[in-house]
Amino acid sequence: MISLTLVVLGLVLTFYGTVGILVCHSLQKLHYMGISDTLGSVLIILGIMMEWKQAIAMLSVAIVLLLILGPIVSHIIARGMINRVKR
Repeated sequence: MISLTLVVLGLVLTFYGTVGILVCHSLQKLHYMGISDTLGSVLIILGIMMEWKQAIAMLSVAIVLLLILGPIVSHIIARGMINRVKR
């Protein structure tokens, strides 16, 4: 039951972040949406980890990569938006 709750909460956060990026093109909201996408993905993976005990090592690596690469991708998106506005 807890794993299902984590997965559903992660899906809601990811959906919120994705819809927010599509609707609002502001750099100020990009920070919060990047956080919601990263946190949502981590919650989904934690929910899966609770059900599949044999894949804990591989999913732990996925969580670490998400926590490292999530802010990098948000920064790249922000740079692209800034460069598009300058042109």
